[in-house]
Amino acid sequence: MRSMGIFLDEVHFPLGFQQQNAFNLDESKLLEHYGLTMQRLQEGELLPATADEHFFLAELDGEFELTSDFARCWRKYNHKITHPHSLRNTTHKRSAKQPSRDYFVDELSTIEEIDSTYDELDLDS
Repeated sequence: MRSMGIFLDEVHFPLGFQQQNAFNLDESKLLEHYGLTMQRLQEGELLPATADEHFFLAELDGEFELTSDFARCWRKYNHKITHPHSLRNTTHKRSAKQPSRDYFVDELSTIEEIDSTYDELDLDS
């Protein structure tokens, strides 16, 4: 497969493919060197010129079982960007569970009740 340049995905992997523990060293090198070619082939922007590229597209289309490193790595990459929960050790944080609106209403009514009891206190004595 030919290389079209360095492939980086700073949106999904801002620290690099390997540094976020998403890919091993071989996979990250393969993505960096051939990712642009694989992306353009899959999107139809580039026509296959070699047997490897034809086979890569056939594997992605399901005509053959995924056996090449290119197809397995590209499928893994696509899975990780479409299923963000599969990214491990990333900077994504769980969103904090927000209390329901009823909680705030109950809290406010309790505060109002406390305020009304202060008004009833006779502080002049």
